[in-house]
Amino acid sequence: MPYADITTDDRNAVKRWLQRRRLDDAFRKVLPALPHSWRGTVLDYGGGDGALCGRVVEKRPSAQIECFEPSPTIRGEAETRLAGTSVTVTGSLDSERRYDLVFCCELLEHLPGAEVHRSLETLGALLDPRGTLVIGVPNEIFAMAAAKGLFRMTRRYGEYDAKPSTVLAATLGQPRGDRPVREFDGLPFIYPHTGFDHRDLVALVRSAGFTVRDIYGSPFVRLPVVFNSEVYAVCGIGPAP
Repeated sequence: MPYADITTDDRNAVKRWLQRRRLDDAFRKVLPALPHSWRGTVLDYGGGDGALCGRVVEKRPSAQIECFEPSPTIRGEAETRLAGTSVTVTGSLDSERRYDLVFCCELLEHLPGAEVHRSLETLGALLDPRGTLVIGVPNEIFAMAAAKGLFRMTRRYGEYDAKPSTVLAATLGQPRGDRPVREFDGLPFIYPHTGFDHRDLVALVRSAGFTVRDIYGSPFVRLPVVFNSEVYAVCGIGPAP
């Protein structure tokens, strides 16, 4: 099944809207400050099918944009989506290159602990000391956990993320820590979002040496994170400029 079929092209209209909105909200706090002619370097780390890069190149067509996606299957979808644009789609990265703006969205919640730590180290090495990192993950606790859990139970009742006990634990803000690790394209991968806690990730981001400059939600950016389905953290290295 193509990645877009479970995200921006999902059969549920509300989910389609949420998924498309989260793409725009990912750069809401960073792109407006950059002129339309900006020629900086941008990396989407774990870029999926290239949907975010497609939006960024529309907004800042002079930027040098790379979509890094390690999964060959999904990378092929990105290559198709981004064909004819200036975006470079790749399955490997130049460890010597530094980027002005790095996105890492809809990825870290799917990785086991060791891979999360490794990814944060890599992101720190790739980000220019004056650059900005935007991390996006789902909100899977409290009221949002209940709403998402009920939705998932209508689709696949009894699976890990659609069990009443799993949903209840997340709704109480004490998500279970036993999410099953599988493989996708030979890579360790955690499919269910339920059980993920963005609060723990933010703590890891800080412990990895990043400064968290802002935290906001999507799709209701002006409301507290608790009322949003996605969480974004705008980060840098060292104190905020």
